[in-house]
Amino acid sequence: MYKVILAQNGEEAIEKFLANKERIQLLLLDMIMPEKSGIEVYEEIKSIKPDTKVIFVSGYTADRMKSLQRNMLISYLSRCHLRIF
Repeated sequence: MYKVILAQNGEEAIEKFLANKERIQLLLLDMIMPEKSGIEVYEEIKSIKPDTKVIFVSGYTADRMKSLQRNMLISYLSRCHLRIF
């Protein structure tokens, strides 16, 4: 069973990760968040726990994301494919 830990912004995401890093198996990060972007959160968390898995989501167009993918070798899910319950 999975437990979801929510954060309101990038800073809070890092704080919650630090408090739960042994339990967290996957991060789901938006590319644009208040205080720190998903990329900034990812880079900081990777420096703490390099084997952390991450999925990025974004409302950006595919063209914008392709340029980010080339620069960072990342994959992402478009938010239009996610259904929020």
